[in-house]
Amino acid sequence: MSDTENFKRSVVILAPHAGGDSIAYAWLLKRLKDDGEAYFFEIAGHGRRLEEAYPKSYEEIVMDFVDFIRKKTEGDKNYIIAGDSMGAYLCDSAYGKIKAMGGKLPVHVIYGAIDPKLEINELSIKNIEKHNSNMDLLDRDNSYCRYLKDILEKDAELLRKSETWLSSILECEMSFFMGKNDSLLGDVRYDWSGLAPKGYREYLFDGEHLFMTSNKNVAETIIRIRSRYE
Repeated sequence: MSDTENFKRSVVILAPHAGGDSIAYAWLLKRLKDDGEAYFFEIAGHGRRLEEAYPKSYEEIVMDFVDFIRKKTEGDKNYIIAGDSMGAYLCDSAYGKIKAMGGKLPVHVIYGAIDPKLEINELSIKNIEKHNSNMDLLDRDNSYCRYLKDILEKDAELLRKSETWLSSILECEMSFFMGKNDSLLGDVRYDWSGLAPKGYREYLFDGEHLFMTSNKNVAETIIRIRSRYE
């Protein structure tokens, strides 16, 4: 692919789920980079930024994400933001901040694995573990017990304390990604027209609670969405 073709494609910026890091998103990021420009936002205290101080507030993470977006889209580049679970909240919050500052807004927003009707105060590591159908695998994963569980718990706590909710009225089209058999959220059906008056589409993928990290169909769908904005 030529540099010219690469430049025409919208930049894709990924926001992590609670506990997510660059290692978890490595496969998806590589696939998206094969098609064009793509970046993953790493929260301080996670993954490659593990030595940095963990954020004191959700607001601190949002402003860091906004700064990341601005740096990666310099030169008036079109871009798409995508996040599942906590990442969807980050995308929503960043969108609101950028809009308030009069900055360039994304051409498309992707939310995944989120129930906009869910009360944030219900978010806890205990609740996540109770309803996660993959817990048997996580229990056998030493990295979850030694590292990921602590990070996930901190992320969930910051998000809960923030009392945030999906509130940005998008000036672009939106896509919603969901697993067909989500054991955490159940069968989510929601009228997004209030938040996405320009239009939205729901995508249901085979499997349990959806993480964007390694689902081939998710990657190819993001690429197809990006192709609409060349």
